[in-house]
Amino acid sequence: MINKISTLHCKSKNFFNEQLAKHDITYRQGRIMALIAENPGISQTKLCEAIKLDKGTVAKVILKLEEDNYITKELNPTDSRSFYIYPSDSLLDVIPEFKDVKKNWDDILTKGLSDIEIQIFKELLSRAEKNALEYFK
Repeated sequence: MINKISTLHCKSKNFFNEQLAKHDITYRQGRIMALIAENPGISQTKLCEAIKLDKGTVAKVILKLEEDNYITKELNPTDSRSFYIYPSDSLLDVIPEFKDVKKNWDDILTKGLSDIEIQIFKELLSRAEKNALEYFK
């Protein structure tokens, strides 16, 4: 089972990287950008929790996104070590394309599956994710 999960993860990253290359956006950056677009003003800590990545990894991505003018950061007035992250117009411009890429990949992965099979597949993936997260609490 782990080999299949690993293959899906690798091919998913490859697909997103290929599809978003013209914007010089990676899979990881795209995932973080989508969360920022959906949650303007999200803190870096909340972003880490939502995306389930460590603070160092997220900090590197945030720095790159800021350098590329996809986000802006504002200092948290109550905690000088914390920032609120906002999408720039450039990020908001690319989000519809990111959503299209995500939908296209979902369609590729579920090709030939019935609606019921897709629902079951999603539920099973959610349970497996929950189990993995519970293990590492």
